[in-house]
Parts: sequence; C-alpha cells; structure tokens
Amino acid sequence: MYERVSALRCSFVRRGTAGFGLLVVLFVFLLVLEPLPVHAAAGIVQQNNGGCEACASTTLSIPFLASVASGDVIVAGVMAGAGFSGGTVMSVSDTLGSSFTQAVMALNSVSGAVHIYYAVLSSSGSDTVSVTFTSTTDYQNMYVYEVSGVLATPAGTASGYSPGGAPSAAISTSTSVTFQAGAFLLGVMATDGSVGIASVGPNFQLSSDKSGTVIIGQGAEWSTSGVSSPTDFPMSLSASTDWAEVGIALNPTAAVGGTAAVGGRMLSIDPFMVLMSWLILILTLAATVVGAFLIRRRMNHYRH
Repeated sequence: MYERVSALRCSFVRRGTAGFGLLVVLFVFLLVLEPLPVHAAAGIVQQNNGGCEACASTTLSIPFLASVASGDVIVAGVMAGAGFSGGTVMSVSDTLGSSFTQAVMALNSVSGAVHIYYAVLSSSGSDTVSVTFTSTTDYQNMYVYEVSGVLATPAGTASGYSPGGAPSAAISTSTSVTFQAGAFLLGVMATDGSVGIASVGPNFQLSSDKSGTVIIGQGAEWSTSGVSSPTDFPMSLSASTDWAEVGIALNPTAAVGGTAAVGGRMLSIDPFMVLMSWLILILTLAATVVGAFLIRRRMNHYRH
C-alpha cells in the first residue's frame, strides 16, 4: 500500500511539475511577444524655404508645395538680418489659422537673429507660412517643415552664439537637448557673411534650398534617427566667423494602433490584439497559480 501511494505521489509530482513548467514557459513566451507601447519614428512630410538679401517688405511668406495634414506639426526656422539692422520678429502665422509658439531664439549683434517656431495643424489643405517683422530687415530667410509622428510640446531647445571678437568655424549650441530615439531634430544657424556650411553633424542632413533662393551664411540641419541623445547640433563652417544657432527636439508619439517604424521595419499594433494579449497573460498566470495549488492539495491528500 505504501509503495502504491508513493508511486501515485511521484506520478502527480512529475505531472504537476511538467504542467507547471509548461505554464511558466507559456507565460514568459507571451510576455516577450506582448506588443508594449513603442515610439514611432518622426518623419518629415515636406520642407520648403525662401528668403531675400535686400528685402523691401516686412513679411516673408513660404508656401508648402503640397497639402498639409491635420495633426501634423509645422516647424519654422526664421533668420533675420546680418548685423541685425532692422526689425525683430513680430509674429508667425499660416493660412490655415494655426497658432504658432516661439520655442527658442538666439541673437548675435553681428550675425543676426535666429528663431524656431512651431504649431499643430488643426486642419488639412494648402498652406503658406508667413513671418512678419516689426520693420524691414535684410537677409530674411525661413525654413518650414511639416513633421508627422511627433509630440506637440518640444522635448527641449538649445541656443548658442559666438562671443564677441571670438569667431570660429566649428559651431554648436552652448546647451544641449535630451530626447527619445526617433525624435525630430532641427538646428538653424546664421552667420555675418558669405560663409557657407562646410559640414553638418553626424547623422544630420543639410536642409536643401527648395525655392532656389539661397541666403549664403544661413542654413539648417535636421535628423529623425541616428543622432545620440543628448546633442548640441554641431556644424562646421568653411571659415571662421561670427554666428548664432538654435535647435529643437520633438519627441516621437507613442504608437498605439496603426503602424510604427521600429528599427527600420514597420510594426503594426492593433489595440484589440494588445488587450487580448494581456487577457491571455492574466489567464495564464491565474491557471499557473490554481494549478500549483491543486497539485499541492492532491499531494497532501495522498500523504495522509
């Protein structure tokens, strides 16, 4: 009799251990596969720019070349006046009635002023962005970007300028920004003369001059991936000169539903499947606990 009870006990222990182990493996497997929230990489939908060197108007307008989409973010980099002889920025607006906020600005009395503004699009359609100065100023320039997949509030901003009497060819903002992978980064700079950008920072791209109106000594760099956090928006010029630079980082949105770019691949995330995965995880855990309890109870029964 004792041998039979011992054999039954060993049988239950083996089966219980195998079942318990299987449930644990299943739980861990589902936990690894669980599509937790990820961050979609930001993307530039479109970009344009334009400007004038000897400007007769207090307003500079730059159109987007295609219709913009509601929910995307407009980022505008504004440069004004080598020597800053003229008006300051009074406002930035667009034809869709978006509300623009100044994120950051820097002023060098020799090279001029640089600003970054941003706004969330509340409607879709053709759009033109305009900057209005308090009075006429030369060397007006503006880069406009439609960016998708980013949060409306900047993760951080940075600014810097060459100290008086100490021009340099290597430039960067004096402060840095911290951001999540896949953020949209924009650095905007202006110099006091015809000193073009020699190179941009690693994994940044030079914004192309779409309009054909190139203001020498002014430019912008951007990135949506590959730049390590934090960054101070490094650039180098073809010669030493006075300069001013500003930068902004917009973090990517959390991708719940739809499609997100992750590691260069497209990951589809279905909210229903997320819910079902969590339900399976909870039921598996519950089954594991109940199974362990029943095995222990059966073993105690045969022990007595």
